[in-house]
Amino acid sequence: MKTNQDLVVKRLPIIENFKDGYKNFFFVLCISLVIFASALLNKHSTGALSGGLAGLAVQWYMTMIAKAHYSGRLAYENVSDIISKAGYISVTDKRYRHKLGRLLRFDAQDIYLQRVDNGVVAVGPVYMLEHVKRKMGCLEYR
Repeated sequence: MKTNQDLVVKRLPIIENFKDGYKNFFFVLCISLVIFASALLNKHSTGALSGGLAGLAVQWYMTMIAKAHYSGRLAYENVSDIISKAGYISVTDKRYRHKLGRLLRFDAQDIYLQRVDNGVVAVGPVYMLEHVKRKMGCLEYR
């Protein structure tokens, strides 16, 4: 039987990650600002450009949409509790949204939970599913 420590959070295909228009607009705007700011800097333009683009690439990679299956008797309740403690509110029974204003959050940050036979399937940002995975690992040994 797989434990949550053996769990792999799988990123969804790239097409699924491009469906959120606000997120795409945000990253295009940030890339434009990084290029503009690095053009203004004479001596440090290469460092500013490479550092800014590397930071944006890591941010985009960590906010990609992923899917994970958590197993266990109380998996749905545990995952729901961990997500709530991390600053998410329940919009519907299956959807959790971050407690931020509309201009500060993306639709890709929403987390969707679905009950399955032996646990729960969660779809949401990679960083949050990894956080849930670590917390669920701590719960296994209690």
